[in-house]
Amino acid sequence: MYQAGLRAMGAGVPAHQAPAITMDELHKVFAALLDDNVVRNSRRAATLLFLAFKTASRWDEVSRLTRQQFLEVNAQRIIIYWGGNTKTTRMTPYRTDSWVVIEHEMPIPQFVLETIAGMQGTEPLLGHTSDWGNTLFKRVLGSKTAVTCHSIKAAAVSKLVLEVVAGNLEERMVSRVAKHEPSSLMSTGLQTTTLRYARDQVALALALKTQEATRLLKFN
Repeated sequence: MYQAGLRAMGAGVPAHQAPAITMDELHKVFAALLDDNVVRNSRRAATLLFLAFKTASRWDEVSRLTRQQFLEVNAQRIIIYWGGNTKTTRMTPYRTDSWVVIEHEMPIPQFVLETIAGMQGTEPLLGHTSDWGNTLFKRVLGSKTAVTCHSIKAAAVSKLVLEVVAGNLEERMVSRVAKHEPSSLMSTGLQTTTLRYARDQVALALALKTQEATRLLKFN
């Protein structure tokens, strides 16, 4: 009801946005999760955090991923088809931002590869809500932290915008990776109708070039 009220008043987003998580905070949460003593399913939570940052995604988008949505998984890259997992792809699955190719400055972490390989059938990657994630951040970073699950996407988008300013990335790639790409940006690339004809999903994902953005989302 609150969100509907905001839309009725012409507000596109709430006035207060989550802060971007810093790299120091990100490393601290990773270290805590990989210690295996913080929460149950800590490796899956760490995998979610890695994938969310590398793809500028919301917590819930990544937490619902199933094994079938990982089109390719190896030490060099991970390719994801979002399917109906995001707010935009639920209504229009054939979008240029429906696929993402993750490339990393080093080999993909082994725990990420093992976690994905261990997923069965239609089980979600983690299944815990963003409220669970927010509690995790407070547990690791302190009860007074303002970091929330939305802070992961905020950090990734902020980093990619800086890469655009530095001349390292085409600006449209920020919206494509963040899954915000409107039809007005599709006019200079592959069209929705064309996407329906592509049978090699891996080749299609690579053609959309999101790897140019994800390889810039480093953890150093």
